[in-house]
Parts: sequence; C-alpha cells; structure tokens
Amino acid sequence: MPENTISIGHFVFNFCTNLTHINFSKKLVFIGEAAFQGTAILSAKIPHGVKSIMEGTFANCTSLENVEFSEGVEVIEWQSFANCLKITSLKIPETTTFIGHEAFINCRCLTAFVIPQNVETIEYDVFKNCDSLSEIVIMKPENSISGSPWGAVNAEITWEN
Repeated sequence: MPENTISIGHFVFNFCTNLTHINFSKKLVFIGEAAFQGTAILSAKIPHGVKSIMEGTFANCTSLENVEFSEGVEVIEWQSFANCLKITSLKIPETTTFIGHEAFINCRCLTAFVIPQNVETIEYDVFKNCDSLSEIVIMKPENSISGSPWGAVNAEITWEN
C-alpha cells in the first residue's frame, strides 16, 4: 500500500482470496465496510489514525491469526471480525468505547478477552459461538456494562477496577 494512502473504501478487497498480506500506511485514517472481508490475510496492524473498524471489515478472514490495534481505535462495529476462526487473543486499545453486536461472532479459537475501562457499550452476542472463550476480564466496576456474557456461554467474567 502506498505510504500516503489515507483511506480504503468500502468492499475494496472484498473476497480477494489471494490477498494474504497488507501493510497499512501510517497515514491511514479510514478503512471501509467489508474492505477485507473474505481475504486470506494472516495479520493486521491497525494504524493510530484509524478511529473505527467498520461493519464486516475483517469478517470471514478465516486465516487471520493476529490483529494489533494502535491506540486510537474507538469503535469496533457490527461483525467486524465475524468468522475469524484462527484469532486466539485480542487486546483492544484503551481508547475503545463501543463494541458492536456480533463483532467477534464465531471466533472459535478466541480464548481470552480484556475489555478496557473506557468501553461504555457492548452490544448483544459479541462473543456468540466463541466456544473456546473461557475468560473475559472487564476493567470496570462490577455490572457497569449490561448484557454480560454477550453470548460467551463458557466464559468466566472477572470485573476489575
């Protein structure tokens, strides 16, 4: 990707099944809906300027194993990482305030998840069918976010403040 790229439009690489690697420009501020849906990318490092992971951005990326977020991401939208079967863990940044419904649905290898203290809203079924998810740590006072366990029927919830 060229160094001066600031935006990736909606559906740009949607189901480009031969796409395995992407190096995001440090100047990138926008990644559109389903931009990488169904690609074969193995990892993604989200740059600092990106504030929102749009709907379905990385959905159905069944080879995606590692996602690294820079501080700055505030919103993780609906089904952003749905069906990413190889992700085992994610550390979302402290700047995150919103996680949309089904954001991580069917991430069957996800084992642990930490919810930072700035998260104000977690919509329903965020972790539905995440069968390996055994621990969710919430860096907030107990019951300060409603709806737990958000579809993660096997997870132990720990509230820390």
